[in-house]
Amino acid sequence: MTFKVKPSYYGLDDLPNQGIVELTYKVKGAKDGAVTGTFEIECPTGKYSDWSEELVQTSSSGTKLTAKVTDIEYNEWG
Repeated sequence: MTFKVKPSYYGLDDLPNQGIVELTYKVKGAKDGAVTGTFEIECPTGKYSDWSEELVQTSSSGTKLTAKVTDIEYNEWG
């Protein structure tokens, strides 16, 4: 199975006027264990580093992968 994480921001506040937000996530459901990755998101544009598709083994074709944000860090100076 392949997957690609595409982050979106749906917060009540706007992104900061400058800097970088580093978002770390974990995808569960793969047969070989969780997959962890990190995006850098530019502020205030919301542009993020584009990741290619990830290939994982699953126990069946009906397996659902779940993603969860595990850490967010903000660097005002980028």
